[in-house]
Amino acid sequence: MAMQLLLLLAIFLSVLPNLPVGLLVHPVWSAAGTWGSVFALSFSAWSTGAFFTQHWNRRGVPASLRWYRFLRGALYIGTAVVQFISLGIFSWGHWVRQISGFGDNLLLDELLVMSPLLFALAGLWWGIYPAEKTLYYHLGHRSASEFWTRMGYVLFQARTHVAMLFAPLLLYVAVQELGFVIQPESLLEGDWWGIYSMVISILALLIVLLLMPWVLVRIWDTEPMPPGELRNLLVETAKRLGFCYTDFRIWHTQKNIANALVTGILPWPRYVVFSDGLLQALSPEELVAVLGHEIGHVRRWHLPLYVALCVVATTSGVQLLAWCWPGQKQYLMTMLLRLPTELPDWLPWVEFGTGAAMLWSYVWVVFGYVSRQCEREADVYGCLAASYLTGTNDYRDDISEHSGGARILTKQGIRTFIEALEKVAEVNGLPRTQWSWRHGSIARRIAYLEKLEQRVAQGLTWPRWLWLRSWAILVLLSLCVIWLYYSGLGIY
Repeated sequence: MAMQLLLLLAIFLSVLPNLPVGLLVHPVWSAAGTWGSVFALSFSAWSTGAFFTQHWNRRGVPASLRWYRFLRGALYIGTAVVQFISLGIFSWGHWVRQISGFGDNLLLDELLVMSPLLFALAGLWWGIYPAEKTLYYHLGHRSASEFWTRMGYVLFQARTHVAMLFAPLLLYVAVQELGFVIQPESLLEGDWWGIYSMVISILALLIVLLLMPWVLVRIWDTEPMPPGELRNLLVETAKRLGFCYTDFRIWHTQKNIANALVTGILPWPRYVVFSDGLLQALSPEELVAVLGHEIGHVRRWHLPLYVALCVVATTSGVQLLAWCWPGQKQYLMTMLLRLPTELPDWLPWVEFGTGAAMLWSYVWVVFGYVSRQCEREADVYGCLAASYLTGTNDYRDDISEHSGGARILTKQGIRTFIEALEKVAEVNGLPRTQWSWRHGSIARRIAYLEKLEQRVAQGLTWPRWLWLRSWAILVLLSLCVIWLYYSGLGIY
């Protein structure tokens, strides 16, 4: 996910309305440098994939797996670096927008500007494919024939990244550009221009949040879950937990991925997506626990929290940078609202990129911490769903004595969710101790649930105040924004 945020930053920089001139401005050098960088990264990915494939076939995987994952992460970072280089050094964005004449076409210029990133990612996936296939065979203990073909792997990764990163940004940009096209001429001067730009940007964000669940399940290879015992069990669980949704969907990954997610802040459109690998690996009780985890994100208002936190953290970050580094605010607001500006040469562009990187790092730390707290709270909801399903008759009688919506955990429910986590890690080839920016590590999540299991044995029915840290950070950042605003550090 951290890599996805870095790619998101590269895409944001690519859709700016006015891109500055880089160090090299000649069209020939611009094209040669840009696409030479893409080729260099693709060749590095091919070399990495070929080396580790041969090495693992001779000596096995475990000894060098950590090095491979490190280099694979470095190559993902390299795709973003290729885009930064093409914009800041080889003037690719300036050439597309100002010289080639594509700047007046809706989304065409944006696609051309970010094309080095798109082709660099495709080259990366094409290059590391042999290593990924070998890794799948050695860790999954299954036939390598079940893995994608090379083209199938590239297309699967492309569809996944388009749905998660490119489609939301392009939809956001399209709504913004349409809003600027139809703007009244009376708003072109004075403060009304800034207010109108902010309103259009907020409207674009709301449209993205509304439409992306529908777009995502159609870009990905998904289909409705067929009627049967499993669907009935999931429907019953959703009803018991008071969860509103549009449909349950199956994500076809050739059983190579074990994952589940919920899309949509509003009840419609909202989809719960289970990968085919997850459906194959987990028992019905464990799938109920996973569904409870996803429902927990909705019932505990995590999705609105994430949106609000991104807005507040970004706003406070812009204010703090303007406080510590005067002159950066106009550059950062240019990125966030896509306002026309004048960045005459590469030095302001470097300052702009540095400020954007600092803002990204700040949001990365804040959002990552809150996300890990929310994952813990959702894990407990997964245990709750499994407790409803695996509870004894005495447990059901205990529930009936409480008012509606009673939340009582059982040791068996917690154990069911722990087993689900362990199977997900095994199928995806994730070490228990591998740390994730948004989720933490499987080992730490299980350790917390095992402590919770002991507390339940001592009479605890439901852990309280799990939500406090996440929402306290949102409140503190909101107060920080207000205080900085009245101190003279507005965002516009």
